Amino acid sequence: MLAHSPPFPLIVDLLGEHYHISARVEEGIVLALQQRRRVRRIRLGIPVPKLQKLMLAIDGEFPILDYLYIRPPTKHAIQLMLPETFRAPRLRSLVLFNIFFPINSPLLTTATGLVTLSLQNVPSSAYFYPDDLFQRLALMPRLEILRITFQSPLPNRDTERRSLRAPNMPRLVLPNLRWIEFGGSSAYLEALLPRMVTPFLEKLHIMLFDQSISPVPSLLPFMSAAKNLRFSSAAFRFHEGGVAAMLSRNEAMINAFIHVFSRRLDWQVASVVQIFNNNNNNNNANALGPAISGVASLSLDYRERSSSSPQTTWHGETDRAQWRGLLRSFNNAKTVRVHRGLVVELARCLQVDESDGESHTTRTELLPGLAEVEYYGSGGAVTDVGATFARFVRERQSAGRPVILVRGR
Repeated sequence: MLAHSPPFPLIVDLLGEHYHISARVEEGIVLALQQRRRVRRIRLGIPVPKLQKLMLAIDGEFPILDYLYIRPPTKHAIQLMLPETFRAPRLRSLVLFNIFFPINSPLLTTATGLVTLSLQNVPSSAYFYPDDLFQRLALMPRLEILRITFQSPLPNRDTERRSLRAPNMPRLVLPNLRWIEFGGSSAYLEALLPRMVTPFLEKLHIMLFDQSISPVPSLLPFMSAAKNLRFSSAAFRFHEGGVAAMLSRNEAMINAFIHVFSRRLDWQVASVVQIFNNNNNNNNANALGPAISGVASLSLDYRERSSSSPQTTWHGETDRAQWRGLLRSFNNAKTVRVHRGLVVELARCLQVDESDGESHTTRTELLPGLAEVEYYGSGGAVTDVGATFARFVRERQSAGRPVILVRGR
């Protein structure tokens, strides 16, 4: 059929963990891939043994190929890699999972029209440093989607040393970039963000690997510099493996998702405080970053995976200063919702206690525009929380800032 059909573009599309490919079908696919001048799209997601054979056929130049997607359906021990001779000058989308792909590959120097670059679960053998990535991104002015995630990144100190040795590079302007996804160390992210200018960024997805505390001082200014990253709501979901921050312009879509992997509650809270407080310890709402100054709704949630209590699961306690630091990062919030295991934590945070070293004025200026506190939960720990919240409500009432207390179901 391939030998006698008109020279229409070819699409090779095979997905499925249990996809059965006979020897005859495999021979036909290889023959199709050998029609390099006709292949426009390739998408492969089949078991590794078959996938490995087909990838060997993706060599030489594919002059009209605009889409390449390769994703093994399961984790594998075999190192999969594209042939070094592979070229695709008109490539627009490159999506690779668990594939050994050197960042200095000649493919990226010729495919300057890339719109999507997605290198996910990059194996340690193909690890690349921020300055190497920047050199390639500088060749992609049309880039709209950038996804870079590592399987096991190098320790922060290695990235920091390499960044210090790297020559000073000018800031990279990516005017068309709309979506960034990153998974790796905080030091790597901190080496990237100050050097990137993405004025029209719309979505941000970040996963920071397990670290005690993950300071990324450039993250909030980076978000604030993007005109489309202005949030009206923020939700923090704490769980046994880490904390996820979800920020939205409206209720229909999460525009920024930031996950810090950490098994200790105090480290989780400290991490998000360092990310969102912009090194700001005062109560001036105007000093908040433009990205989060418009957050009117704040939600705190705990999602447990077992019957263990947060105290026994997280092996760490937080103090009131940490929680108040998080609340001050969203000091313009008018509504606060707290769920499950964090109800007690918030109640303690808002409780009046002269021994904590904060003045009465400082406590009342925490969330000055707060109009409603809604809390959910049941059981012994929550039964007395209403009384604690009531003390907070009375204090706000006497300060001329009334707050409504609602217990959700």
